[in-house]
Amino acid sequence: MRESAIIRTTKQQQQLEYIGDDKITKIITVQEGGDLKITCPVDLNTVNEILWLKDHKAILTRLVDGLKPTRTYRVRSVAVEDGGMYTCKATNGFGANYFHIFVYVYGE
Repeated sequence: MRESAIIRTTKQQQQLEYIGDDKITKIITVQEGGDLKITCPVDLNTVNEILWLKDHKAILTRLVDGLKPTRTYRVRSVAVEDGGMYTCKATNGFGANYFHIFVYVYGE
């Protein structure tokens, strides 16, 4: 499946093409050197585990107070290589939901 998105920046308009089987839930643009904050759209009261992935590889995140998974993933002072497909996998006793966020980092 091919997904494409038009992303408008203050300097230019660019078309990005993502080729994969994942349905993109959200597209975020951030300027290089800025801060990135992604939130998984789930209710923490109904989720046992949240796993963050970037380009299908698990990202190590710390638990808030060591008890609950965090639904927010942050990167301070992003670089171009921080761009890509981020996935939030939210799991409970009934199964898992996946939310895919494409992050585009543009230069200064």
